[in-house]
Amino acid sequence: MAKPTPRLNSLVEQAASGLVLAIVLLYTFALFLAVPYIGFYWNTFNNQVEDVYTAGGLQPGDQIISLGAIKLDDYRADLRLELLTDVQPGDKVELVIRRGAVEWIIPGFNYAELLNRLSGQWWLALMFWAVGHIALIALRPQDTRRRLFIAFNFITAIWLSASSVSQSHIWASPFVLRSAMWLSVPIYWHLHWELPTSLRRLPRIVWLAIYLPAIILAAVEWFQILPVNFYAIGFLLAVAGSLVLIVVRLLARPAERRDIIPLVIVATLAFGLPALLIASLMSGQALRILLTTLIALPILPVSYFVAASRRRLGNLEVRANRIISLFFFLFLLNIALIIVVALLEPVFHFAGDDFFVAVGAAAIAALASIFVFPRFERFIEQRFLGMPLPPTKLLETYAERITISPDDRALIALLKDNIIPSLLVRQSALLRLDDGATARPIYVQGVDETQLPAAGHLPALIAEAGHYRLPDSTTPPAWVRVSLVLSIEKRPIGLWLLGQRDPDDYYSQQEIEVLQALAHQTAIALVNILQAERLRAFYQADIEANETQRADLARELHDNLLNQMAALKNSIDEQNAPPHFFERFDTLIANARHTISGLRPAMLNYGLYIALEALVDDLRERYEDGPNFSFEVSADGTRYSPHMELHVYRITQQACDNAIKHAQPKSITIIGRLSPALIDLTIEDDGRGFEAGPGFDLNDLTAHKHFGLMGMYERATLIGADIQFLSAPGNGTKVSIRWKRDGH
Repeated sequence: MAKPTPRLNSLVEQAASGLVLAIVLLYTFALFLAVPYIGFYWNTFNNQVEDVYTAGGLQPGDQIISLGAIKLDDYRADLRLELLTDVQPGDKVELVIRRGAVEWIIPGFNYAELLNRLSGQWWLALMFWAVGHIALIALRPQDTRRRLFIAFNFITAIWLSASSVSQSHIWASPFVLRSAMWLSVPIYWHLHWELPTSLRRLPRIVWLAIYLPAIILAAVEWFQILPVNFYAIGFLLAVAGSLVLIVVRLLARPAERRDIIPLVIVATLAFGLPALLIASLMSGQALRILLTTLIALPILPVSYFVAASRRRLGNLEVRANRIISLFFFLFLLNIALIIVVALLEPVFHFAGDDFFVAVGAAAIAALASIFVFPRFERFIEQRFLGMPLPPTKLLETYAERITISPDDRALIALLKDNIIPSLLVRQSALLRLDDGATARPIYVQGVDETQLPAAGHLPALIAEAGHYRLPDSTTPPAWVRVSLVLSIEKRPIGLWLLGQRDPDDYYSQQEIEVLQALAHQTAIALVNILQAERLRAFYQADIEANETQRADLARELHDNLLNQMAALKNSIDEQNAPPHFFERFDTLIANARHTISGLRPAMLNYGLYIALEALVDDLRERYEDGPNFSFEVSADGTRYSPHMELHVYRITQQACDNAIKHAQPKSITIIGRLSPALIDLTIEDDGRGFEAGPGFDLNDLTAHKHFGLMGMYERATLIGADIQFLSAPGNGTKVSIRWKRDGH
C-alpha cells in the first residue's frame, strides 16, 4: 500500500485544522447569539440555580424541577432535548422549583449574563486551535510527536468549545463534548509518552488497544447508551494517565528532570485541579468553579513548547520566544488577582464596592508589573530559556569578565556558556585569522567543523561583515546569518560567525551593532591572551632552562663534589682526626645530598607517586621536630610526561616549603589520587593562614607579593591544570591542583 504523499498529508492537515476552527467558531457563535439569554444560570449536575441576572422570583440555591413543559431530570437524561430555544424576550415560562412555582419572564439580552458568558472558556478553545495551527505550519520534521502535539491542541479546542454551550444541548454539543473527552484519553497518553523524548518504542498493537476502546466509546456516546455523566471518567483518565506518565519520566529519566519538573507543575495546575473538581461535581458541587480553574489551561501548550525547545522533541525544531516570560507572568498575575478578588469580595458590602475592588486589583497589577516582572523575567530567562546573562547588561558584564579570562579556555567558556546563550544563538563559531589568509577555529558550537568556511570563502565573509545575510545567500557556508570581523588597528585577527537564532534566525541592524561591540571586546581579549601565551612561553622556556641548569648542577655536584668528599673522608686517619670530625663530615655529606635532591629529584625517574612519597620522607627526616607529615595519595603506577611530573612535584614541594617557612603548622597533609586521566592533589596545613578566598587569582597573588604562590600558579598553567588557594587567618591553607586529560 502506497504511503500518502507530502502534499496529500498537508491537505489532510489543513482540512482538519479548518474543521476544528469551524467547530470552535460554530459553538462560539452559538454561545453569544443562538443560545437564549434566560436571565439565570443553573448547575446541570444538581439542577441548582447558581446565578440570577434579573429580578423575577428566583434566588441562588433554588433547585429547579421543571422548566416549562420539560422536567430537568428528563432533560438531563435526554441530550437531544433542547430547552427554551424558541423563546423570545418577554415570554413567560413557568418554573417549578422546590419551594413552589415561579412565573419567569425571559429577559432576552442583558449585560450581566453577557459578562458571565464572556468569562467562560470559549476563548481557550480559540487559543488551543491557534497553537495547534501554528504547530501545523511551523513544526518540523513531520513525525509522530508533531502530529500528537497538533492533535492534543485540536481535541482540547473541540471539547472546550462544545462544553461552553453543552448545557443548552444546542447543535449536538453534548455529544461532541463527550466524544472529544473519550478521544482525549489516548491522545493525551500518547503525547506524554513521547514528550519530550519517547520513553520506549511500543508495538503498534499496544496503541491500537488504547485507541480502539476510546473510539468505540466516543461513537457509543451518540446513542446515549452510557450514563449521562460517564464521560467525566474519560477526562479523569486522560488527566491521571498524563500525570502518571510525567511522574514516571521524572523518576526514570534523571537527565530530563530539569525539563519535566515545570511540566509537572503546569500539568497539575492545568488539569489536576479541574479533575478533582469534576470528581466533586459529580457529587453535586458547583460547575462554575470548574470553569474558573480552566484559566490554567493556556499555560499548558506554552510549557510544552518550552520543553520542545530544550530537547528539540527528538530533532523537532521548535524555538522559544522571550514572550514566554510575559505570558507566564500574566498568567500567574491573573491567578493571583482572582484569589485577591475572591478574598476581598465578601469584605466589601457598600455602594460602588465593585469599583473599589477593581481599582485595588488594578493597583496590585501595576505594582507587580513594575517591581516583580523584571525579576520574574530574569528567572524565566535563566531557568527556561537558557539565558545566563541579562541582555540589557550584556556589554557591561562581558567587559568585566573578559578581564579575568587568562587563556583561550576561559574565553571560550565565557562565550559558549554565557554570552551566546544569552543572545539565544544556537549556531556560532569563532575563528582566529593567521595573516588574513587561513583560519583556525577557537570554538565551534551547533555546527560541525566540516561546515566552517574554506580559505577561499574568507574574503567574501569579511566583505559582508556587519550585515544580515539572507537565507538564500550564495556565499558559503549557508548556515551563517551574520559575520563579524575582530580587528586590531584595522588588521583582522579573527572572524565571528553566527547562525541559527531563536525565535526566527533574524538579526536586526541594532542587534548587529551590539554584537560588533562584543566582537571588538573579544578582539582585545584575544590579543591579550596571545600576549599572555607568548609571555607564558617565555616563562616556560625560562623555567625549563632553570630546571636544566639545576639538573646539570645536581649532576656536577653528585659526580664531583660527593665523590671528592668521599675520597677525602677515606684519606683521613681516624686516630689523628679532630674530635667529632667524622660526625660533622657525615652531616655535611647529608646536607649536600639534600641540596642535590632539591635541585633534581632523582626519584622522579621512577614516577610521580614514588617521587612525592620520597619528598614526604625527606621532609620528615629534615624536620624531625617540625610538623607531622601525612601522605594519603592513591595511585595505580601511571606515568605522565616528564614535563608534567616535574611541575606537579615542584608545586607540591613549594606548597610544603611555604607552609613550613611561613605558617608554623602542626601538620601538613598531602591527599588525592593519580590516575591515567586525572591528577587531583591537595596540600593542606593547619598553620596561620593568610587572607584569600575562592576567587584568589594571579592578580591577587601579584598584588600581595605571594611570589612562591605565583610560581605555583604559573607551573599549573603551563601543564593545563587548575590550581586553587584557599586560606584564612588562623584557619590554615589548602592548595588544590587538578589536571584532567583532554577528552575526559
